[in-house]
Amino acid sequence: MRAELTFSQLRTFVEVVRCGSITTASKRLLVSQAAVSSAIASLKSELGVELLARDGRGTRVTSAGMILYRYGQQMLGLLEETITATTAEADPRRSSLRIAAVTTAGESLVPIWFRSYLQAAPEVEIKIEVSNRARVFELLEQHHVDLAVAGSPPEGRGFFTIATRRHQLVLVAGSSSAIAGGKRRYVIDADALERQIWLVKEEGSGTRASTEELLEHLAISPRMLTLGSNAAVKEAALLGIGVALLSTDSVNPELHRRELVALEIPPLPIDKAWHVAARRGSPLPDPAARFVEHLLSTGAAQVLAKAGPLPLEQISAD
Repeated sequence: MRAELTFSQLRTFVEVVRCGSITTASKRLLVSQAAVSSAIASLKSELGVELLARDGRGTRVTSAGMILYRYGQQMLGLLEETITATTAEADPRRSSLRIAAVTTAGESLVPIWFRSYLQAAPEVEIKIEVSNRARVFELLEQHHVDLAVAGSPPEGRGFFTIATRRHQLVLVAGSSSAIAGGKRRYVIDADALERQIWLVKEEGSGTRASTEELLEHLAISPRMLTLGSNAAVKEAALLGIGVALLSTDSVNPELHRRELVALEIPPLPIDKAWHVAARRGSPLPDPAARFVEHLLSTGAAQVLAKAGPLPLEQISAD
């Protein structure tokens, strides 16, 4: 007997797995907990397999449930992509640019790109999700977005880079902090840096990984303070709480105004590149294609072949 699933059931199940609980999922979906439980029970009955299992006071996803979650995400993404393409074909004014970006690029760089792009294509609706690297490429893989802006895309998952934009990672401190010494640029040694508080983002962040790799390179183990966003990290540095490894795209204005100083120690600064990535084997929707063409024609990004090798590709950027 063939099982029949509805998109409503799939959406509910995917949200439960993503949120980690029925209670949180019901709040996100704006339905009752009973409705969510009923949808999960219906799925279990249709498929004849356990999707969720009790784990102490909570629940965990079974191996079969994880398969359904992965396919469910892709099906929901394809449905969203289908609706977007169909409505845009009937009425170009309803076309959408769907993009995901890691936090640093999403907060500091992509909005600047959007500003100039919308001057050329004011009718396009922009849908953007800013998240960590893993989530960004998950959204791209599952057809929820058409482009991703992040560091180099993971290999073996069907992604490719359309264009790149160079930037650097610099270690910054507040200009009024003791370590800055009131100078715009300050050469520092590893011992002095080990005595500083290092301001970092959460696990899974590319700049967090870059910071940990830099600390390993310097062979130091300083105290670390984890903050929830790029903006919070920069603000803490401005207040003189500690030092932070950040992209020049997020701190150039503060460096120019001398509110932050760049601390110099090899191998800093580190040359990096943002990658504008897409899925292999999928036609790029017209709004996304026009967005990439705009970046290339205005010089905001370059074709990958022209970008050249990065000297310190071992250290990843967010």
